[in-house]
Formats: sequence, C-alpha cells, structure tokens
Amino acid sequence: MKKPISESMRLKFLPNKEILETIRNKGRFMQVINRSKLSQTDFNAAVAELTGHKLLQDVMKWLLKQEKNLSKEIVEVVAQDEFTYDIVVRYANKQALVYDTNFLGVVKSLSVWDQIPTAEEILKTRLAEGWSPTPSELKSGKRVLGYASCLTQAKHL
Repeated sequence: MKKPISESMRLKFLPNKEILETIRNKGRFMQVINRSKLSQTDFNAAVAELTGHKLLQDVMKWLLKQEKNLSKEIVEVVAQDEFTYDIVVRYANKQALVYDTNFLGVVKSLSVWDQIPTAEEILKTRLAEGWSPTPSELKSGKRVLGYASCLTQAKHL
C-alpha cells in the first residue's frame, strides 16, 4: 500500500507564494485535450471543473477536497525529462486526467483519457505531437534524464 504524501512534502517542491500568485494572476490559458470518448457536453463539464488548475498545487488542493468514494487520486508521476512531468490522476468512470507540468509545477496542458495511460502511451502521444525531451547538462555530457531517456537508450542498442 502506498504511503500518503504529507502536506509538508507536497509543498516542499512548489514555487514560493509570490511566484504562485504571479502565475495565477496572469490568467494564462490552459489547453484541455479530449483523448477520450466523452461527449462534447460531458467534456465541456469536465473543462469547467478543471480549468482552474494552473498549478500542481491547485490540483492537490482539488484532490484533497474530493469525497473519498470518488476515487480521484494521483496514480503516477512520470518524469519525462528533467523539466517535464506528467501527473496521472484517476478521474470519473475509469477515465484519467494527465497534467503536463514543468519542473515548477505549472500546468501547461491537461488531457482527458478513457483509461489510465501507461508512461509509454503518454510518451508516444507527446512525440507524435512534436515534443522532444530536453537533455540535461551533466559532467559526463548531455543526457536525457527520466522516462524519455528510453529513446536515446534504444538508439544505442
């Protein structure tokens, strides 16, 4: 059984309050993508519920407010590279939400899936849409850290 994340751990990796307020007040547009078979009406309802999630902190607060029987929870965190993280959340009716965030916890986009996607499915979707991993500068040279490193490892096999 997974150990619950403490409130102090949740807040440890989030940007300071001043940065958070700046991001919130900019009212930046978040792209919401329907990768599910939701009807347009149901998708619009989901968008209305979720568009306030501009930061990972907003997602965490929303999850904490959910009734326990709704089973909305973080299922997986996929570090694609040093700067890009996908937060997979169980949603209603076996669906999943995938929050595309940066290393500061800023939500760049959100997608609704029919099932909980694997890290491989998320990566394949990202690549098909033109994303590429950012290599990190290490003493030993540039290298992709995270799940997307499987791309460079596959080239060397």
